[in-house]
Amino acid sequence: MRNKITSQTNHDKTHFIQTNTDENTMPFQDDRIIVEEGLAKKIAHICQSTIHHLGYQMIWVELAQDKGHILRITAQRSDGTFSLDDCTKISRALSPLLEVNDPVNHAYNLEISSAGSNRHLVRQNDFEMYIGFEIRVELKQMQAGRKKIRARLQEVSDTFITLAVDENNTSCLMTIRYDEMRTARVIATQELLDYLMKVSH
Repeated sequence: MRNKITSQTNHDKTHFIQTNTDENTMPFQDDRIIVEEGLAKKIAHICQSTIHHLGYQMIWVELAQDKGHILRITAQRSDGTFSLDDCTKISRALSPLLEVNDPVNHAYNLEISSAGSNRHLVRQNDFEMYIGFEIRVELKQMQAGRKKIRARLQEVSDTFITLAVDENNTSCLMTIRYDEMRTARVIATQELLDYLMKVSH
């Protein structure tokens, strides 16, 4: 089924912590350590090379329903910034690509947006930027009686993260491997927003 794709940009003015990575000079490879599942993963595979060669990092792909079906793709420049022009550029490149590959069997709106203040964490350096702040992790399998964990990020390594989990008015450390995570996101606390505002000036 050939789908009607309506391009919609979603510009988020949130400031990001900047990194010095310049991916424009690197050959393409998906360096994400947490990736989508199912159809979203298939769509990511279709789109990620194009996004990279336009000079951006793909962050996450998700299918959502909000007054219709939405295919939402978040991306950023290598320095963490993203503008309305960037949204438009990616949207124009991906619309014909998705039209040809036809991965979704119903009509949808294509939405390109910045990561936002509650961004997905998908690369090791994403986690490293938010050490000391609260994040929310969804696990693939139940651990210690839970699949969703909200905790402060304490440590980041090549293979796992360490969280400070508060339970019964006490704090304990919990180690989670990247391959055990379904998703990980920053929590947009006032503490984080104040910090982002400070470093943006």
